[in-house]
Amino acid sequence: MKTRIKLTLTALGMTVALSLACQKAPGANIATANVDNKPANAQPAETTTEQTPAVADSDGSPTQVYKLAYKYRKEKNIEGLKSIFSKDVLDFLSEMGKSDKKSLNDQLREMTETPQWTSDESRNEKISGDHAKIEYRDADGDWKTMDFVKEGGKWKLSMPEADSSDDDKPAPKR
Repeated sequence: MKTRIKLTLTALGMTVALSLACQKAPGANIATANVDNKPANAQPAETTTEQTPAVADSDGSPTQVYKLAYKYRKEKNIEGLKSIFSKDVLDFLSEMGKSDKKSLNDQLREMTETPQWTSDESRNEKISGDHAKIEYRDADGDWKTMDFVKEGGKWKLSMPEADSSDDDKPAPKR
């Protein structure tokens, strides 16, 4: 049971972290970061990011899918994110949202608000059949492992395999 809870929490953390957020660049001034120099009578642009269909470039390698997911998260493209998550991840997020009475879209929207590393940097892609792993930088710049699975002939971000937890790595010596 303890292992199952740990795996669930790891999966949730992975799902939130994987997600490929876009943290504002260090030193950016939040007060002026979103200031537009538009005339006072200008109408705000409509945003249709959530309804933007997923792009067909999710057919690439796990690394390319990670970079696409990072982009979708940065753009807050909910439909795009749904297109690159495996069925297991989407089901997991839906179940997690039920207790808080949140939809899958609400869960994904919240995920886009969570900062991560400042770039989509990744390394060490390893493919083994229909499973793959890459390393990506988390919000602190540390390298973490992300899992992928092939579904319908396309790579999708997936739940971590039981043996892929970063907690299993030896702790650094102090």
